[in-house]
Amino acid sequence: MRFWCFFLLALSSLAQEAPVYFDRGSYSVGLGISFPQASWKAYQAPAGPFFHLEGTALWNPVAKSERPSPVMVGVAGGYIGLGREAVPSAILGQFYRTHQVLWLQALGRYRPILWASQWNPFLELGVGPGRYGTGVYEQLSEEIIRIEGQGAIGFTYQAGVGFGRKVDRKSKSPLYVDLAWHLFQTDGLSWVDRGSTRILSDGQIAFQRRIRSLNHQKIGLFITGFW
Repeated sequence: MRFWCFFLLALSSLAQEAPVYFDRGSYSVGLGISFPQASWKAYQAPAGPFFHLEGTALWNPVAKSERPSPVMVGVAGGYIGLGREAVPSAILGQFYRTHQVLWLQALGRYRPILWASQWNPFLELGVGPGRYGTGVYEQLSEEIIRIEGQGAIGFTYQAGVGFGRKVDRKSKSPLYVDLAWHLFQTDGLSWVDRGSTRILSDGQIAFQRRIRSLNHQKIGLFITGFW
């Protein structure tokens, strides 16, 4: 009887002294392609799909308690290049217009599996400001000159799901390759209509604007690490 009491006490002591592994945070960087959806698809056609770049930095909200958490919070930022279009001109020269979106969001990510499993699914939601930018450029023989630029700022939203595969099964601070799918949308912004820009004979730039909401599906491949 005394032996079993001593054994249980020793086991309890070891369990208390054993290190508890938890993640203080995570980071990810990646790239992917995005596809116009809904009314944006008709507006954007026939251009697309487009490339996008994205990165995240997340923190464990209970890290000070040295406990794991299925939810991490932080920031995400990215860029979607929306292509370019030739601009007709009444004066000599080659001109084109570019379109792009930059965003910075507050992000929450839920990972139901807290240990370093071989497969790791996740769900995430993000909201934050974004900037639509557009500019007209002149293509010269040896350089490119920006002759006009505009922008509009509004809120962006995204919701996504994905899963990661562990790169090194033996590592305690693993790297994952994540595949993610997101729905991405902006508030209604004043966009320059495609095909509406003209260079007039006096060198002025004419175009039309319209309130539109950007709707895209994004598919991305990311490298995700934990610390």
